[in-house]
Amino acid sequence: MSSSSAAPIVISPESPFSDLYLGIDAGGTKTSCALIDRNGLVWGQGAGPAGNFFNTEPGAVAAAVLQARDEALAASNSSPQRIAAAAICLAGFDPAKDENRARALLDPVLSPARTVYGRDLDAALAAVCGSGPGLVVIAGTGSVAFGRGATGATARAGGWGYMVGDEGSGFWLGSQAIRHTMQAFDGRAAKGVLFDKVCEKSNTTNALDLEGRVYHERWTPAIFAGYAPLVFDAAGAGDPTALRLVETAAAELCAQALAVIRRLDLTTAKCGLVGSLWNAGPLLREPFERALRQNAPGITPVTPAITPSEGAALLALAAWGVDVQPEQVRRR
Repeated sequence: MSSSSAAPIVISPESPFSDLYLGIDAGGTKTSCALIDRNGLVWGQGAGPAGNFFNTEPGAVAAAVLQARDEALAASNSSPQRIAAAAICLAGFDPAKDENRARALLDPVLSPARTVYGRDLDAALAAVCGSGPGLVVIAGTGSVAFGRGATGATARAGGWGYMVGDEGSGFWLGSQAIRHTMQAFDGRAAKGVLFDKVCEKSNTTNALDLEGRVYHERWTPAIFAGYAPLVFDAAGAGDPTALRLVETAAAELCAQALAVIRRLDLTTAKCGLVGSLWNAGPLLREPFERALRQNAPGITPVTPAITPSEGAALLALAAWGVDVQPEQVRRR
């Protein structure tokens, strides 16, 4: 997170003004926000459309942030003047290059709040460990591990996109399921439960049909990721290919986590598991946690108790000297 150079503000707990802190998590699918007070009580939440800073038109980013903020204000029956500070965590944001552009775009929208800017990864991490040390492994359409050490240094592994990375992700699992199906059509792999499920979902009966769908319909990473649940379903039914793919995905995600743990010299910390892929439950978590215990026994996998937007709000609090931890957050 980068912070404003303005002097920290001092707010009286009794003051009816400037007593709320705004957290914004602007991702590639939606923008979420939360309003939290100095005691960790969530006053309101809001949502807006996608706000990826890299590939969303600037005006649309500002509109998404404003919509999410206004929904949260309405839910808490508050006004913008009550917001003391805001942390805006944006997907596709590079703190070293983008802060000035982000400030020019969003500071006027969020006025009169003081602002700090960061990545969506910062919000996800804060939902696990506040402003302290720890890490998060995000596994959705893509995959990435991100952490903070005891000195405040950060490190990441993975998250390089579907063409050169995202191992263990929903895209990776889905694309591997399609590859296996093509091989089974050829006779290079055995047909089984996974093969049947892919054929049913894709409505194909031969390799040319499936090839045509993938290329002629220009499948996106999200479409491939839609086949990941089939892998878990087939693994639950005992399909050996699906079981192998889930084990490999867990190993890839653990490798990302271990790379961050070693670079930051983390010995005891929480490892938050974030993203839709973890909804598969024990099928994915058990091999991941087993590998993590073997290589980093002091690291504890957890499901974050708060949302990334609430985590961003904790960063807004921390930027102005108020320490609230995720476990202290309460909802009205």
